[in-house]
Amino acid sequence: MYKVLVFDIDNTLINRGKATVEESALQAIRECHDKGYEIVICTGRTINAVHPDILARVPGNYFIGVNGASLNKFDGELLHCFYMSEQSVEKIIEIALKHDYPLGFKFTDSFQIYNRYDEFTSRYCKGSITEDMLNNCPGRDYHLKKEMPLDAFIYADDDMLPQYFDQFDDLKFVRANSRKIIYEAFNKEADKGVMLGILLDRLGYTYDQAIAFGDSQNDCEMIIKAGLGICMGNGTREAKAVADYVTDDIDKDGIWKALKHFEII
Repeated sequence: MYKVLVFDIDNTLINRGKATVEESALQAIRECHDKGYEIVICTGRTINAVHPDILARVPGNYFIGVNGASLNKFDGELLHCFYMSEQSVEKIIEIALKHDYPLGFKFTDSFQIYNRYDEFTSRYCKGSITEDMLNNCPGRDYHLKKEMPLDAFIYADDDMLPQYFDQFDDLKFVRANSRKIIYEAFNKEADKGVMLGILLDRLGYTYDQAIAFGDSQNDCEMIIKAGLGICMGNGTREAKAVADYVTDDIDKDGIWKALKHFEII
């Protein structure tokens, strides 16, 4: 019997460019929450950069962020995370400065911009993401004063960055946007599926008792591992290929229809 429902945000709960959850999805999630299901939000975003509508209206229990590098309660309490190493952080800073890439690091409590703050914010702050969600760190020392980051976000507007990937044994690099040369780097032990397993262990459940909704490549691990993996109709080819079920598009009541189809609501 399913006990846990997991939802990606962008293009799963909220259509890219919009600021609010699809109403049919919100109605379905509230009904599931009232029935006792654990509601988990799972995203590449940090908790401080989540759409305000998610925190205000979705009755969530847990939050998996930064592509599976962090696990929080919905009130923000940190439960588990995968940090980057100091050596890798310093090396990424060195490379970014060499090529003058706009560079930011996602921490458990903030998103700190280490290089070309104005350029970074002008490109990153679109739609629901606002400049007040980012912090300028011209000293590039937040990782030394506070903690190691969970993720590096790099605007590499050339084809140079991949030549450095094999220098990082502890990190994985993924394209953050297929239309631009943007990369994220994070602990290779982390992904959404791994962190979902950690949460399920805490709750006393197994993967078989989870339903996961996603739409893109960074959702594939949790879609594969969940007892029921569902891809949105607007999802990528890679996500659809590994899903147990493909529902309708986000703006065609895809979440509501899938939960109805499997008699969850």
